[in-house]
Amino acid sequence: EHSQHLLVYEYMSNGTLHDILHSGDELNKKFSWNVRVRIALGAARALEYLHEICQPSIVHRNFNSANILLDDELSPHLSDCGLEAFTSFGSGSQAAAQTLGSFGYSA
Repeated sequence: EHSQHLLVYEYMSNGTLHDILHSGDELNKKFSWNVRVRIALGAARALEYLHEICQPSIVHRNFNSANILLDDELSPHLSDCGLEAFTSFGSGSQAAAQTLGSFGYSA
């Protein structure tokens, strides 16, 4: 309406992986190794998607536990405010990279 853009996130009830790993509450104590591995695999798949499948490829540049949001089922979702996408122009050794900015929830 007023030429404003809004970014709306889905609410992630379990907060960040960092918050859970560094808290002393019951959720952290119930974090089995199976859950931890499932979160790690989900985050790795999200990075693979950004790096290998997206066109243009997206480089996260700030991947850490504070940028992994967890939903009700403890499924990971990547977020960040410093994403950069790289696209190649030209061919061979003459190819140049262009940096594109992006903010927010990424996968």
